Amino acid sequence: MVNTELSIYHSPVGILHIAIHDAHIIAVSFSELRPEQLPLLSGRSGTDLCNGTLADLSLQLDTYFSGNDPYFNIPLRVYGTDFELRVWKACMNIPFGETRSYGELARDIGNARAARAVGNALSLNRIPLLIPCHRVIRANGETGEYAGGVKIKEKLLQIEKEQ
Repeated sequence: MVNTELSIYHSPVGILHIAIHDAHIIAVSFSELRPEQLPLLSGRSGTDLCNGTLADLSLQLDTYFSGNDPYFNIPLRVYGTDFELRVWKACMNIPFGETRSYGELARDIGNARAARAVGNALSLNRIPLLIPCHRVIRANGETGEYAGGVKIKEKLLQIEKEQ
């Protein structure tokens, strides 16, 4: 059974659904979180810890949506293959207000021919925005796909561009 605290954050791009377990963010979604989107966890989250994490995250999201780099420092708990973890870590190194292509991200992880696999790994990111996969675009400059939809991706990139 999954024991998590679920919350929502009202953002300029819509409602963010947030799952927290043991004071770690485990999922963020632009639509309601479904059980299959959450990793299987054991134990019980401490509500006070989760509430503190949520308060910190809310402040950092407020900073982000005001057009400033919040330097997200909320603890994340990510689950994936070694390749996915490398992709997500490289994605987190893309500075606020900048973008990289799928091919550039593939080169960053040492596998220049893996642009398509990078895109697939980004599509499996359970923590968009905090793992900023919206900053990864196509080599031709087109926005590309996004879990929250292309319009949300474009809005997030616009927010960062206006810094």
